[in-house]
Amino acid sequence: PASALNIPLFWIRPQQLLSAANGTHRFIWDLHYTPINTPPSYPISAIYKNTAPRPTSPWVMPEDYMVKLSIDGKVFSQSLTIKMDPRVKTSKAELQKQHDLAITCYEARKKIIGISQATVSLHNQLKDLGTKASGELAASLKSFDNKITTMDKGNPGDKLKGFSQVYATFTGLFEDLEGADMPVPSQVNEAVLKNEIELKRLYNNWDKTKSEIAAINKKLKEVGMPVINEPDNSSYK
Repeated sequence: PASALNIPLFWIRPQQLLSAANGTHRFIWDLHYTPINTPPSYPISAIYKNTAPRPTSPWVMPEDYMVKLSIDGKVFSQSLTIKMDPRVKTSKAELQKQHDLAITCYEARKKIIGISQATVSLHNQLKDLGTKASGELAASLKSFDNKITTMDKGNPGDKLKGFSQVYATFTGLFEDLEGADMPVPSQVNEAVLKNEIELKRLYNNWDKTKSEIAAINKKLKEVGMPVINEPDNSSYK
């Protein structure tokens, strides 16, 4: 929402809308994949009425594309070729490597957002159930809620990372990769692979944690309380 922004609205570039009126219209593709669905942030290098949000998705590769326009059931197609800036001498193979690693960061962040939405839903349900439960059941709900919090934020005591920390690392790596059309440093490549392994470990822990819901729901049913609605895996798988 606009109220959440910390800059005046007159700096922001208006949303592009393709008119359906008769005549010729111009629509400028910014050459990025679909942005991640998060609140926008804006760079300090602002331009009056023309400041775009900080990119959250990778640049597309320079190659041939097909633009399609659907009107009243009819589809019109036109080829489009994206060329690299001739001043850039980085090989296509290196650009592809950069692109693929950026895609890895991009897809991982989208999945983590899906899991974060699921954890918020679980936290809200557990908080509501906790006010109505007592004794051992209340303790079980509290313990389960603490496990979810640890998965989200990590555990400084044993240096285990949480989803929010892995997300932040992927964000930083993504910005490093997209910052210049240069061969990927080995350190960045290794960091992306290492963070992927960390994310897979978290996925496994997340699946194990969710498996406890069935046992908790059984206890809830025994005392006539509403059960916990399990997260939909499709949002992050």
